[in-house]
Amino acid sequence: MNLNDAQKNCYTWKDFAQAIEMLQQEGLPSGYESGLKNFDRLCRFDKGRLVTVTGVPQSGKSMFIDFLCTCYHIKHGFKTLFYSTETPLAIHLNTLSRMFQKTADKDFGQYLFQNFQIIDETHEWNIDSLLEFAQEKLETFQFDVFVIDNYATLGYSKKGNLTEHEHISLVLDKLLKFAHKNNIMVILVAHPKKMEKNPDGGYQVPTAYDISGSSHFFNKSDFCITVHRLWRNQKPINVTQIICNKCKSQNYGNIGTAYLGFDCKTQNYVDIAFSDEEEPFDIPKEIKENLLKLDFHYELKKEKRHDFLETEINVFDRVSDTKPKVCTLKEVLFERQKSFKNQIEQVRRIEDKKERQEAKKNLLPCFSINCTFNGHRSSQDVYGITRLMYIDIDAQDNSKETMEKLPSFLESIDNVLYFQKSASGKGYMCIIPIDIVNAAEFESAWLGVQRAFEESGINIDGSTKDISRVTFFSYDENAYLNEDAIPYKPIQAAKVEQEKPHLNKTLPSLKREGHDEKENYKTVLQYIDKANAQKLDVAPAYNDYLRLGIACLASFGLEKSKEVFPTLCRYNETFNEEKALNDLEDWCNRYDKNYGCSFGSIKYLMDNAKPVS
Repeated sequence: MNLNDAQKNCYTWKDFAQAIEMLQQEGLPSGYESGLKNFDRLCRFDKGRLVTVTGVPQSGKSMFIDFLCTCYHIKHGFKTLFYSTETPLAIHLNTLSRMFQKTADKDFGQYLFQNFQIIDETHEWNIDSLLEFAQEKLETFQFDVFVIDNYATLGYSKKGNLTEHEHISLVLDKLLKFAHKNNIMVILVAHPKKMEKNPDGGYQVPTAYDISGSSHFFNKSDFCITVHRLWRNQKPINVTQIICNKCKSQNYGNIGTAYLGFDCKTQNYVDIAFSDEEEPFDIPKEIKENLLKLDFHYELKKEKRHDFLETEINVFDRVSDTKPKVCTLKEVLFERQKSFKNQIEQVRRIEDKKERQEAKKNLLPCFSINCTFNGHRSSQDVYGITRLMYIDIDAQDNSKETMEKLPSFLESIDNVLYFQKSASGKGYMCIIPIDIVNAAEFESAWLGVQRAFEESGINIDGSTKDISRVTFFSYDENAYLNEDAIPYKPIQAAKVEQEKPHLNKTLPSLKREGHDEKENYKTVLQYIDKANAQKLDVAPAYNDYLRLGIACLASFGLEKSKEVFPTLCRYNETFNEEKALNDLEDWCNRYDKNYGCSFGSIKYLMDNAKPVS
């Protein structure tokens, strides 16, 4: 390892300075409050930390963690991903609904689905496959809390000659790394060994040191708590002890005990005045009167349902037409297509691919799903986005087995609004709502969808990346519709930049001619002046940022690009000069001058740049 490599593995002075500034401005982190004052005075969990929870069976571990996650959602807007093996799905949803004081119906179920997702526990999971799935899930469901309930139900993935003690140490290291890397709160439920009974019939209270398998549960966790229900008080309100055995940093709390009341009717926890010295247990009058009101009663704001089918789209009598007609997506899919059933069947009877394509052009109308046009169909005349994306999945690009399983696969994806057989009958047309704000973000969203399908072994037609692309009328008696489809949210630049972007190296290399470079350099200096004067965001999406950098390298080489590139994209809110320079060097080394972008890309991005708001 040389000196440069050694320095890369250390925090820089810039990192030091930023950390010190944060300390001066905000002080040490204090964790997130739950709203339960007794518990918050004891300890406050934080993101990027591992929490281990234990307790004897039927002590309320899962119930308390569920309630804590609802508190975090109400107070901080947190979303939770559950891997929960001991609670059937319907019971889990009923519990969460009751904690919100809502009815477990379809409307509230949709709200729960948007904020609390649950992993299907029937798969064979081990720690590696579970964390790999959770990492992928972050792309489409930005959760803040990951609950693993419980450790014992994870499939065994011990490798080599590791003892159980060593294996558990490795598992906990992976959980700590996942929490820290993604700034996620990881809550791990783990059962203790069999505890001895007390003379009164109750069990001794376990600590994290009593968890079956290893003392590492205590040693490596940031927080260790025990949930213990005091069974001696059989009343409508049971008393629960929350015992903090470990709190790694004093800024998050202290070791000790908090007492909470558990209301069996609402399945909510409440603060109570209680201590070990109080016998017999009694609930103060004011708590009895206000118990069912619940201090943090949450009035759910029901989100307006997306009516994707009422989206106005452009229709063309033939693919050669350029003048659009306007109607709703619902009209096209469920009314107009039906009247062309005979023509579609005629097209499907044609075996020759070229003849079939010609028949589609002559017999069938087509429609634009991605965007509408300003009087003329072309990528230069895009009038507005529909926030819908259409993709084609063709038999020629995928195996026979893949195509046979495709309908059930598409039905399993929550982002899919609609799919039907294509006009040729050989593939499928699929519509996905997308969460974008302008046409410039369409390509990034498309690339994200393409990558997601590729990871599942499915190839989509690359020509649908063109926002102005149209699709022919078709007909499918088994067409699928999901009016509750969830819009696909493209990965933000901060997430994408963690991955290595892929450019096709087979694209033709663009040579930099001396006289062109000189002339282009003059032009780019004018662009820089314009960008500075108008504060233009030249690279609003990560794909634009990548494209701009590659185009600079293709046009000017590395050294001049270090002057040009950071100056051009400086007005994006995610811009970081040091990273921009590092990215240039990385791209220069990886693509070996086979860039596939030219100075024309810089001109295109400048022409479409908008001032920062």
